Amino acid sequence: MKKLYILLTFGLVLSFASCYKPTIWVDENVKESQGYYPVIQAVRVANLPTSGKFAVGDVVKFEIKYWSVDPIAKYDLYAKVAGTEKLFSSTPYVYSYKPEIKAELILLDYTVPQEAAGTTVDLKVIITNENGLTRTSAVAKAPVQ
Repeated sequence: MKKLYILLTFGLVLSFASCYKPTIWVDENVKESQGYYPVIQAVRVANLPTSGKFAVGDVVKFEIKYWSVDPIAKYDLYAKVAGTEKLFSSTPYVYSYKPEIKAELILLDYTVPQEAAGTTVDLKVIITNENGLTRTSAVAKAPVQ
């Protein structure tokens, strides 16, 4: 009887283990024969005013912390104001590796337009590698007075 319980317990554990699918980093970050995707670690608004809101005409510093095995081609900064998303700037790659954080850190400037008054601007970046693979960042919010 004791052997039966051990056998049933083992079979139950084995059945649960067969349903588990581990996440494999390579599957999400490498495209076969094309290379590696850029990996975005963090994004934030680096210069939020003490009041908590930007004024029209202020420059928002959008900070991106990322790394990439393959060379970067450009950064496309998108801003969503009043429900409309537009490409604000396209910046060619600039070497910005910081050894203390083991990643690249870049600041992209965004000037708050008049139509953003009283709203929140959503900023995001799309990093494009020279191999054509891209990664889209999370959204950072910049509240406007």
